[in-house]
Amino acid sequence: MDGLADVIDGIGGVIDAFGGLKGVLLTIGAFATKLFHNEITKGLRNVAYNLKQLTPAGKAEQEKIKYDAIEGMHNLRSNMGGHEGKAENDSLDREIGMQEQLRTAAKKLTEEDLKQLQIQMDLVRAMDKRAIAAAKALDIAEKELKAL
Repeated sequence: MDGLADVIDGIGGVIDAFGGLKGVLLTIGAFATKLFHNEITKGLRNVAYNLKQLTPAGKAEQEKIKYDAIEGMHNLRSNMGGHEGKAENDSLDREIGMQEQLRTAAKKLTEEDLKQLQIQMDLVRAMDKRAIAAAKALDIAEKELKAL
């Protein structure tokens, strides 16, 4: 017990050296701020961004970002030609159409409806990948046939 009393007295001395409990808390706070300042800054930015998204200006900004992203997709069109290029462009057109429909309908859909729509969009994308691969194989087969 005397050893425990000595430890407690030592802790009390350290607390007194820091100016009491208030001084200890300020010291720990300053140390934690110095150690975690990057994480604190990122967290505060995230909070500010999330709060902004609740405002009409934030919602309008999000809509503009979505619109610009969809418009930017038009610049991704393939110049490859052949069946593969056409399949890629058709796939891109479907993706643009799906994104535009999602952007306009998202506010009206429930969370479950959005999940179902996402599954359907993923299926369309998978089918498009298969169509592009088949078109590529067709282009290769046509080149080989012409070479004969």
